[in-house]
Amino acid sequence: MRTASYARFDTLAEFPGTGDLSLTRAIVRYRDEQRVDGGATEADDIGVALVVDGEYAAAAEALDLGSGRMLYLDLSTGVVILDWVYASTLDYVRMLLRIQEAQGAAAVDEARSVRRYGESIALGVLDRLGFGAFTRPTYLRMGFRDIVRDLDPNEHSVVRVAAGADDRIEVRFDCDTNALLVRCSRPADDARLRRLLAALFPGAHVRPLPPDTRARYQLRFPLPETFEDARELLREIRDGLLGLFANFEPERHRAVRHALDVFGPRDTLGQLDRGAADLSRAPSARPSAVVA
Repeated sequence: MRTASYARFDTLAEFPGTGDLSLTRAIVRYRDEQRVDGGATEADDIGVALVVDGEYAAAAEALDLGSGRMLYLDLSTGVVILDWVYASTLDYVRMLLRIQEAQGAAAVDEARSVRRYGESIALGVLDRLGFGAFTRPTYLRMGFRDIVRDLDPNEHSVVRVAAGADDRIEVRFDCDTNALLVRCSRPADDARLRRLLAALFPGAHVRPLPPDTRARYQLRFPLPETFEDARELLREIRDGLLGLFANFEPERHRAVRHALDVFGPRDTLGQLDRGAADLSRAPSARPSAVVA
């Protein structure tokens, strides 16, 4: 007679590696490596997406709520679910996407409508959840997106500085590790640049990276614990990048500085409720980490 306490020798067979949860209607935070197409991150991507069709988590169709781009994501091994939208909200998003697809390349207004509506959803979710470990990368990514738009508008999330006739400095922000990655076209180590980076970004630990990596230096900052800490970090990053302009491209620095003085810096995070920007709120407002 067999009992329920008999030993199992095929324990690993208990873990299939995938789950049956449909992610349709979920608002998820995704990483670049979860993109099925392997494409590069664009400047307007915020790493938060609404899953339009998540019946199969390994090839979920999702809308980035910053850029309004449709992406295919592999969410089968792990996903952070920030919230869920109503079915009526998803129907409206699908309607906007159908209109945009029907208009083709001429659907400029429709694309703007998708982006505007997507960003309103993202800001609403962030405002409800507040600032914390789950939402920190998104806050920082949106803040750095504003910096790129102000200092060096381009299709990628990078600030470029012409450091000489044969050298260009590229600065990216790894929001998950809270570190700036500095890449130079010159292969040789530049002690002057390292000292300059340390002076312009006093809150960061500057360290060289191995030669086989694409970046030359990593500037690691302490993780911001509050919303105001994140705002202060982003101000330091903006001021430091302006300092690079002042050192290597003084004319460009004057033009950018003048524009900021006249129009002011972009401030998407300023639309959020600062007074409610922490996670000491109702437990129901907390996101869930799901490992499928």
